[in-house]
Amino acid sequence: MLGKQKIWDIQEYNREKAGFYAAELGISSLVTGILLERGFNDVDSMREFLYGSKEPFHNPFLFIILLLPRAIRSVTSVPRRRTPSGVC
Repeated sequence: MLGKQKIWDIQEYNREKAGFYAAELGISSLVTGILLERGFNDVDSMREFLYGSKEPFHNPFLFIILLLPRAIRSVTSVPRRRTPSGVC
């Protein structure tokens, strides 16, 4: 049994502008038309959306690099408590 088919309702867009951006990006003018309708109004924002930027994410290790020395200092500066038997 076949599932429902999606019917795309594509809004009118500036075909001249979409064609220019499509040639600049090397993609279909339909794609750039959809991006124009979604609020992407220049080639750079379209390129970043489609292909990502050079450094889109933060460094996940930065947290460790910056806070680990502080955490080590705080752990090692706490005096040890001795148990009544003298064993730590």
